[in-house]
Amino acid sequence: MKCPDIWIGDTEAFKHSMISNVGGINKQEYNIKTLGQMGIATSPLVLLDFKVKLCNVHGKCYGKAVLKDIQVSSSFNYNLFSFNWLLKDDFTQSGNNTTLAIVCTSNKWSMVFDVKIHTNSSFLLAGYMQ
Repeated sequence: MKCPDIWIGDTEAFKHSMISNVGGINKQEYNIKTLGQMGIATSPLVLLDFKVKLCNVHGKCYGKAVLKDIQVSSSFNYNLFSFNWLLKDDFTQSGNNTTLAIVCTSNKWSMVFDVKIHTNSSFLLAGYMQ
């Protein structure tokens, strides 16, 4: 699922991660080994920030954001958005079985995860970010 515009929302991940550093800003070396997407120890190539346009499942853009401190490795299979990473910084989450929203409580800004990806036993909610 190496799709650059789809970010799978995860309540367990401790940091955002992505499959490519193309378009990244504030790049820095990052040599910490992690266990995660691959199930084996991986070492991200860089840590960076990434400017995105926020879009809904139909491709209509509704805002912009800068995702901070993203781990990047071409060995990852998908982009992963860490809800926990934002919950520590004045964000809350709400949702149902079709949409999950991450809301910044101080300025009422939100990100919507409404791309539903079906699995064998359930589904994942992802965000569309260009």
